[in-house]
Order: sequence, then C-alpha cells, then structure tokens
Amino acid sequence: MTSLRIFHGPIPVVGLPWAFSRAQRKLGHRSDYVLFDTFGSEWLLDGWDKNLRLTSKVIKGRSYGINAFFRHLKVGKFVLECIRDYDVFHFYSGWSLFPGKEKSCPLFPRYKDLPILRSLGKKIVFYHIGCRDSKLRSNFAKHDPCLCGICRVGLSGLCSDEETTLRCLMEKRYGHVLINGIPDMSDFDREAVYVPAAIDLDMWRLDKNENLSSSGTVKVVQVTGNLESRGDVKGIGYTKRAVEKLKESGYSVELVTIDRVPSRSMPSVIRSADIVVDNLLFGWYGLTAIQAMALGKPVIAYIREPWLRFHCERFPAPPVIGTHPNNLFETLRELISKQDLPKIGLQGPRYVSEVHDPLKIGQKLIELYSAP
Repeated sequence: MTSLRIFHGPIPVVGLPWAFSRAQRKLGHRSDYVLFDTFGSEWLLDGWDKNLRLTSKVIKGRSYGINAFFRHLKVGKFVLECIRDYDVFHFYSGWSLFPGKEKSCPLFPRYKDLPILRSLGKKIVFYHIGCRDSKLRSNFAKHDPCLCGICRVGLSGLCSDEETTLRCLMEKRYGHVLINGIPDMSDFDREAVYVPAAIDLDMWRLDKNENLSSSGTVKVVQVTGNLESRGDVKGIGYTKRAVEKLKESGYSVELVTIDRVPSRSMPSVIRSADIVVDNLLFGWYGLTAIQAMALGKPVIAYIREPWLRFHCERFPAPPVIGTHPNNLFETLRELISKQDLPKIGLQGPRYVSEVHDPLKIGQKLIELYSAP
C-alpha cells in the first residue's frame, strides 16, 4: 500500500487524533495532528504536531485592522501548506481548514474549502464523536435519561437542528467517508461507518505486578467532563447522592470528582480508583471508561440497549456495568459488597486491546481512506 500523508485536526479533541496519528505513523504513514489553536485546552491533550495559535478572535470574527490582516495571511499560508503536504484530511466535529463563519471571516468562511479540496483529489473524512456532531437535538432530547436539558452547549443553541443539518449536509456532499465513534447510527449517521475510539496503550497499560487488593474505604472516581462550561453532562449529581446514601447506610466509601487534570496525570488518578463511574446520561461509555478498563478497573455507565446491540454485532460486549442513573445506589452497593471487587475489572484490558487498540483502529482508518 502506498504511504499516505494524513492531516488530523484542526481543533483540540481529547485523545483520539493523537492516538490515531501516532498509530498511523507506526504503520508507515505520515500522519500529523494539526491545530488552529488549543483554545486553552492544553491540559486535555496528549500532544500535537503543529499549533497555528490563531486564538478565537479570527475564528469568531473579532479580529480587526492590521492584526486581522496578518491572521488571515497566516490562515492562507496554512491552507496552501496543507494542500501541498497532505492527501487525506481527517476532520473532527464538523470543522475544516477554513475556520471562520461566512459573515465574520469572509476570506475563509467555514466549509468553502471542501469543494476546493475535493476538486484537487484530496480524500475528505469526517469523524463524529458525540451527540452535537451529528444528532438532531429534537430527537436526542427524547432519550431517557436525557442530558439535553442540562448541557449548556445545547441550551445555548449551538447544536440546534438547523446548525446540525447545515453542517452535516455539507459533510455528506463533500466528504468521502463519514465515521461515527459511537454505535448510535441515527439521524446523520445512517450512512456512517462505526469505528470505535482508541487510546494510547503504552500510556494505559495494566502492570502485571500492580497490587489489585482493595482495603478500607472504597474510592469511587468520576471525571466531571468540563462541568463549568457544559454543565453536569456526566451525571455527577446522581453519583454524589448515591455515595451519600451509601455512607448513611454505613458503607465506607468516598467520591473523588476529577476536573481539569492534565492528560498525562490521568493514569495515576485512575490507578488510585476502586470503581470508575463514567457517563450516566449519554447512553454509551466514553474515553475515561476505556482508560479505566485498560487498567483493570470496574466501570459503571448507562448503556442504551439499541446501541449495545449494534456494537455487539461487530465487537465483543463491553465489560461495563450498566445502570440507569436512578439505580446507581443499588448498583454501587452491590458492587462494593463483593469480596472480589478488585478482580471484577480484569476483563477490561483484553477488551480494550481487542476493540480500542490504536494500531487496529489506525489500520481500519487507512483502509477507509484508501477505498475508492
């Protein structure tokens, strides 16, 4: 197979572009993670190859005068270099090489680069990660439980049906491949290919000599998921109430909520946990759950049955302890009462190596890029 030159970007995304691009490099391709800017999210990222440092001013059209001229010049140079240097453009969450909105950034209005890239024979790929990328809010809000009434992004109108439809129609028109990272193939993912997330297994690997014994207080860990900017989309409130009820019932248990911990520090945080609680509202497990499973930790999340059935038609069943958020107290009580609690998560590393191995996922992506 011919070596490919692959662009991943251009916005900060936790874990995935870095894991995909590193794996593709190991597979013999040039694969770079390139950013407009980190937008203050350096702590979330494992790394990147190039950062344009545009800041949000040119993205949102708040850059004027000579500064705006030089920033637009910088974008123009960046676009020409990308066209010269890459064959495949793997975009995330509806972004492309042109960063601005049409009225606020007339030189580089978003999506207007797509017909140019396509006419030059470039392969265009869009990767959907969560509900905002490709789901109609009017449909997603019907789920029970539902995070739409909590999520500040949704309440702000940024994932309205109109915004999502406009973006996804552009993706369908110009994209060669649509990829969905979760097994919800509704709305604009009906024609997408399901490709699960990947993590860096060198960073997230269970040490065979690691002490798995649990003694004393059971430590429950949950990542907040940008609580300040998005609201309680992970369901932290449910976990707090469940843990308080367990304490009142005489159980020795503590809850540790994690927010804004640097990516490179996360392994030590997860290693310290006895139980990891992940998404309680979304309906599928996320990156934190994959990381915890890789380290052999029991993971709790809310899993929607149709999504699970679709996943299990293609991959093994995930060793995630599924629960509705209203039943979290009972689920935690049963779990922490088990004498073999430390061993319950030991199916996790094998599952992650089979389903979320970056080399396997990286190769699958290469096959999709190379398809006619």
